Amino acid sequence: MAFPPRYIADFCSHAACLVVEADGEGHVLGHAGDAVRDGWFAGQGYRVLRFENNRILAERDGVFRAICAVLAASSPPPRAGAARRLSPSPQGGGRRA
Repeated sequence: MAFPPRYIADFCSHAACLVVEADGEGHVLGHAGDAVRDGWFAGQGYRVLRFENNRILAERDGVFRAICAVLAASSPPPRAGAARRLSPSPQGGGRRA
């Protein structure tokens, strides 16, 4: 999933405001740019989960449960700059008072 201006997420749910990253060997010792990148995603209202590739392959069910737990634990944070959607009411037809 591509995000402007320069970041690409491995997996993303816009509805849940969640980014899941699969980290390969370059991330074993920690990648200095990851914190900046994660901060950018957070600033856009996304939560970021990171899993090492070998954990994803070896513990597929555990990774799935971890993602589900995060999704169930809280509602997504408000997205930066997201306009509040109006839901139509029978009386007001979605108009603000």
